[in-house]
Formats: sequence, C-alpha cells, structure tokens
Amino acid sequence: MRRLLVPLLAAAALASPVSARQQAPEPVSVWSIDETARLGQAIWRQDVAAARATDALLAQSGGQPPDGLIGWVVVEEGDGQRVRFLKGSREAPQAFKDVVVDARLQAGAVTDAADPALTSDEAARFQARTAAADAFGPLRCAARYNAVVLPDPDGEGWLVWLLAATTDADVVPMGGHYRFHVSADGRAVERREQLSGGCLNMDRRQATQGGGWSVSSRTWSSRLSRWRCTFSCPC
Repeated sequence: MRRLLVPLLAAAALASPVSARQQAPEPVSVWSIDETARLGQAIWRQDVAAARATDALLAQSGGQPPDGLIGWVVVEEGDGQRVRFLKGSREAPQAFKDVVVDARLQAGAVTDAADPALTSDEAARFQARTAAADAFGPLRCAARYNAVVLPDPDGEGWLVWLLAATTDADVVPMGGHYRFHVSADGRAVERREQLSGGCLNMDRRQATQGGGWSVSSRTWSSRLSRWRCTFSCPC
C-alpha cells in the first residue's frame, strides 16, 4: 500500500540528515498492561485505516495526490473510522474528501466532504500533529516519520506518536520513535518523550524465521513500502 508524498513543513530543520545519535531518554509515561495493549491496538488500527483510505484516494485521482492536499485526520465512527483528507492551510484546514474504513479495515468509497468545516475535535487533532512535528527531538533515525493521534487516557489532551518509517519492506524500525503530550486545543506540546536511546532496525526476514514476533512484524509492516502524506515528515 502507498501513502501520499506531500511535504509536511518547509522548515529546513525537518530536512536535516538522519542522525543516529545515542542519547539517554528521559523517563516516559507508563500505563497498565491492559491500557498499553489498548493503545497499541488503537495505533495499529489508525495507521492501517489511513493507509487503506489513502489507497482509495490515490485510485480515484489517478495515482497522484489531489491538488491542495495538506494532510488528514482519523476519527472514530461507530465500529469503524473516518479518514478526512484536508486542504487549505495549517492555520485553517478544511475537509474535502472522506473515506470510511469499516471494522474489518476495509475502505469504502471516496466521497466529497459534506461540510468543509472541521469539528473542534478534528481541528485539534490536526493541530496536535502539526505541533508535535514542530517539536521533533534530536534523535532522528529515519528520513520520514509516521504520525498517530489518540486522546490522552490521563487527561483532556492528546497523545501524538511520531514513528520512524521506512520504504524498505524488509526493515522494521524499532528505535527512534517519539510520543508527545499535547494540549486539548492541539497547539501546545506539554511534554516530549523519546522512546528509545538510539536507532535500531530489525531485519523482518530474520525476525519472522523464528516465528516469535509475527504480530509485531505485521503491525510495523503496515507502515512499510508506502508513501506517507503530510505527517511523514522528512525529518
């Protein structure tokens, strides 16, 4: 599956070379095993939904990103998820295409947004992703990062993950990921958490030979060999 290639930011900082600097990360937030599992499943579901919706959008537009595309947000809708593709500007995003991904993670038809105005929740999600990308840390393990936004289970704000990505289907990035705690309006990063002390890539072919982590492999592989849109920042 592919993701769209659209620049996240024009800032030169996000176009700097990949860094494998080793650095002791600060302590990070922890949750119960059950809550951690729930968050992990939600991250995977959102990433797959965005991928399937992007495939549908590309198929409709002849394989090229529609003009004016600046990103997307993913929101829960019943048992499924709605992926809203956005146009406009970072300061004033608007919805222009919608794709509903069902509980089986199958994408429906691409439809024009009935109302271009985003809800306050959708706008906050978009702003949270943007704020997190602006606050990227010193450890950079990939040329591009994928983003996932979820409600913070401990407050009224957002959790944003920036996850090291690759276009090599045989490489699974295990290090270099970040998590951000962002305010409820999405505009202020309250805490940045570096989730590893350095960069680590795993060879998926070797990892799957033993059969010991096939679920993790599938989870991470859902991001591989795709083009990412706005929030695959060229860090």
